[in-house]
Amino acid sequence: MATAQVLKATHTVDERVRVVAATVIGVDDRVARVEDTVASVNERVASIDERVKAVDDKVTEVVDGTQTFSVIKNLSKPDALRRKGRKRSHATNS
Repeated sequence: MATAQVLKATHTVDERVRVVAATVIGVDDRVARVEDTVASVNERVASIDERVKAVDDKVTEVVDGTQTFSVIKNLSKPDALRRKGRKRSHATNS
């Protein structure tokens, strides 16, 4: 009789271990899906980072080009450069 009870208890524990193992496998599968999703998000973020850098580079080129154009434009007008350096004096009635 004691052997039958031990065998029954062992069978019950074995079934519970199987349930726990199945649960762990299910959790592991979900974790794997989450990891895949995170990897996908990381790839998209990297792609967005590359696009933002490309836009930043273009903006820098435009700003640099605008500054260069402004300098060239001013250099082509020597009178404008002279006028900037000259102080205007106003006649005052003293």
